Amino acid sequence: MQPAARYREFDPCLPLRDYVRCFFTFAVPAERDEPRRPVKRELLYTAPGSYTTPLFADSQVSISFSFGAGYRVDGLWGSGESRHCGHVIGAMSSAHPAAHGERVVEVGAYLRPAQAKRFMRTPACELTDRILPLADLWGHSGVSLEASIAEASSDDERVGQLELALIERLKTSANHHGSVVNISALASFVQQRRGDVGVVELADAAGVTRQHLGRMFQEEIGIPPKLFCRLARFRAALACAARDVKNDGAGMAAELGYTQSLQHTCSDVAVDVYGYGFLQPMPVSGPLDDYVSAHPLLWFYFPVI
Repeated sequence: MQPAARYREFDPCLPLRDYVRCFFTFAVPAERDEPRRPVKRELLYTAPGSYTTPLFADSQVSISFSFGAGYRVDGLWGSGESRHCGHVIGAMSSAHPAAHGERVVEVGAYLRPAQAKRFMRTPACELTDRILPLADLWGHSGVSLEASIAEASSDDERVGQLELALIERLKTSANHHGSVVNISALASFVQQRRGDVGVVELADAAGVTRQHLGRMFQEEIGIPPKLFCRLARFRAALACAARDVKNDGAGMAAELGYTQSLQHTCSDVAVDVYGYGFLQPMPVSGPLDDYVSAHPLLWFYFPVI
């Protein structure tokens, strides 16, 4: 039986690994396609509509090409933009209802934090809570890339076309210099701590004031450091739930620092999960198995961090 949809992730080539977290492809329906490059992760959906999900809040910029009918993100991308297959999704401070559409082929790249400027030539804050046509940012090269990917017939070809384009953009940004503070390294530290770190601690580690740190985060990541930490904690919470790391919501909240650094209670976990993902609150007590079963898309957006 042919799956209703298929999602895949692929590691980037060595020159891009510091800048691109992974490439992804998505297909509805999941027609036969055996890629030559190693598949990092694959998800198959058998029930029609089981793959529909909101656009979650996220601190990372992504590039996506969606070919088909019906793709939309409420308030950000609709039928009027359908002529632009390639688009850039900025950092999102909240979730938005979305639909993938029917008979869709999609390919894209998740960029690492603080790396969008290398490929877009614009401050990350100008992309925040927006979805922009790639052609508006790349000009003719964006239009040309859309056309070449549209003609591709496999995941290998689509990912390969996008990978080559990003390498070319990276070459022309070789002289790009960010701030004197390594925001990318700070972002990695926050993710390793699963968001359980305060803004004062980050500012002290960087040797700058909180105000200066905030300006740098806005410029290079697109959101303030406090929100970046909360979104890192949100991602970690759903990743933990997907793996059932803790037996209940209360234990997971304590594990992730909701009850420590910010005096968050389990109700605050529920606020984050709904506000950033439009998901129903996690149970405070009892096993998380039923919650994970009711939200199969946890793995779609929240792989191992």
